[in-house]
Amino acid sequence: VPIGDNVDARYFRVNAGGQQHGDVILNGSILSSSATRLDGLTKGGRGVLIATGTGSNYKGLTQIQQGVLQIGTFGMINGSTLYNSMVEIGNAGDAGVLNYVGSLGETSAKLLSLKGTTGAAVLLANQGGATALEFTSPVAATGSSGAKSLVLGGTSTAPNKISGLLTETGGSTSMFKLGNGTWVYAPTLPAGATLVAGTVTGGTAFTTST
Repeated sequence: VPIGDNVDARYFRVNAGGQQHGDVILNGSILSSSATRLDGLTKGGRGVLIATGTGSNYKGLTQIQQGVLQIGTFGMINGSTLYNSMVEIGNAGDAGVLNYVGSLGETSAKLLSLKGTTGAAVLLANQGGATALEFTSPVAATGSSGAKSLVLGGTSTAPNKISGLLTETGGSTSMFKLGNGTWVYAPTLPAGATLVAGTVTGGTAFTTST
């Protein structure tokens, strides 16, 4: 999907606005014509967007405001560390889901933002093989005041991992582990900080810190 020339940032929007809720398959990458403009992707609606691309080059935000964005590689949402733009998950009271279904796991430096006020951000590790899915950058609860959650799930029993620190800027934030898969939360903590275990339902979860 090409994004054409324009001075302002342009977004490829799927079911944005909260009124459309169908499922969509996008067989291809999102290609920006600008080397500097912060184009991006917005997923709205309660349906599923199955995005199969591998080489998107947009440099702006990936917004999962509602429903599910399913990817098989971070190349679909520009996995380049040169343009490490943020993935915003959730919006106001609506939950958003990032479902990773690659043939193997992958390590990503993508910045994750819990954008909802009370809507959850859900990360699903449903990849094949024994390679883990890992997020190495901080996870920020940037939505305004409200009780929000980071939910970790999926079927992968590899040691899927969040190694960035979960921080909040307002309200309260909880972490939950669901399903039969495995997740490791292992951030480097600031001096004097302590790590409080989350809630585990099924599968395996570890909390470690260095």
